[in-house]
Amino acid sequence: MIDTAVGKLDGLVGELMNQTGMPGVAVAVVHDGQTIYAKGFGTRLIGTPDAVDADTVFQLASVSKSVGATAVATQVGAGVVPWDARVHERLPWFDLADAYTTLNVTIGDLYAHRSGLPDHAGDRLEDIGFGQRDVLQRLRYLPLRPLREQISKATFAPGRVTLEYYDGEGLGTFVR
Repeated sequence: MIDTAVGKLDGLVGELMNQTGMPGVAVAVVHDGQTIYAKGFGTRLIGTPDAVDADTVFQLASVSKSVGATAVATQVGAGVVPWDARVHERLPWFDLADAYTTLNVTIGDLYAHRSGLPDHAGDRLEDIGFGQRDVLQRLRYLPLRPLREQISKATFAPGRVTLEYYDGEGLGTFVR
């Protein structure tokens, strides 16, 4: 059954690319811990010859939040970490502009967008090449709304804090 489904992927991906206008796609299928299919289709950018292959890395954008939340939820379910784990207890260098928020913000707060951080906190620093820890350490300079009083789309913090929270190596290592 798996072989039959994988055998249809080339055609399905081609149809999807035609329907959506996507210039390129990378697809992998992992079954029983083994990569049984990995292939790239199309180009990285419209009008360029740079082909997509099985190793092409694409930006995840907002998908990183759901991937991170899934990884955290897995660990919550296994009893490894609770949603109400305070970030500062695990990462003592993680400071925000307000001492109360610094000491009390949790992993759950970050994923629920109720940390008080402004929208798109840290995104510009990442865009100009700052590393994840550098960006996280600079969040303390941003103005905060009160903890848990208002939802804000602080897109940078949840994934990056989660990356560090588990093993210091990153979410990619954890998910693999």
